[in-house]
Amino acid sequence: MKNIVTRFLSTTFFAFTIFTVTSPLAALIDPQPEVLMKETGSSVIWTVEKGETITGIANAYYGDDSYWTTVWNDNPWIKDPWNIEEDWALELRNRTPKEAHALDAKLLRTLKKANTSIRLR
Repeated sequence: MKNIVTRFLSTTFFAFTIFTVTSPLAALIDPQPEVLMKETGSSVIWTVEKGETITGIANAYYGDDSYWTTVWNDNPWIKDPWNIEEDWALELRNRTPKEAHALDAKLLRTLKKANTSIRLR
């Protein structure tokens, strides 16, 4: 009996591995898009995919969309955080800060000049 269970588990694991790695249907099991990231010392480079937003990236990487301020603080070259473009390389911290950082004063002035209605923490 033990031999049958071991063989079943081995076969099931092998079949599952083959299916998830080689099958075009694997996307139906795990629809998560492949994230393009490259580690560089104390930070990670996130390559923006079509349709991504700064809050979506903050949520995907840090686990909370309120970290959008941290993402923008670390990438102050972004002129409008609500319009980011595909293939941009964003620098993200290797470690999630204990809480989202307040927006840098210069970036906050940029938002106020644009009369943007946003949720700040």
